[in-house]
Amino acid sequence: MNNKRASIELIDEMAKVKDDFKILPKDIIESMLEDMTAEEKDMLLRLYIFGTNIDQ
Repeated sequence: MNNKRASIELIDEMAKVKDDFKILPKDIIESMLEDMTAEEKDMLLRLYIFGTNIDQ
């Protein structure tokens, strides 16, 4: 996602996934991560690193 803007929909979706990860069992989280696209994984990682301020 270098030098690209992420869609608001993707940000919102991954923010929800991040919240869901707090309550889901490890095996379900692993399965969800396997099914995610590289773009989704990148956004999720950015949310973990930067919180909700992904423009850093």
